[in-house]
Amino acid sequence: MTRPVDAVVGRGARRAGAVRRKAAGRPPSRPRAVGPAMP
Repeated sequence: MTRPVDAVVGRGARRAGAVRRKAAGRPPSRPRAVGPAMP
């Protein structure tokens, strides 16, 4: 019942909050790229 996409989206959504505050000038293009792609 564990899907890789669910885990990535969960981590991306949680990191998106911190990343959005740090990069408030950059619009979020994809939640997946914000996780592992952009630390």
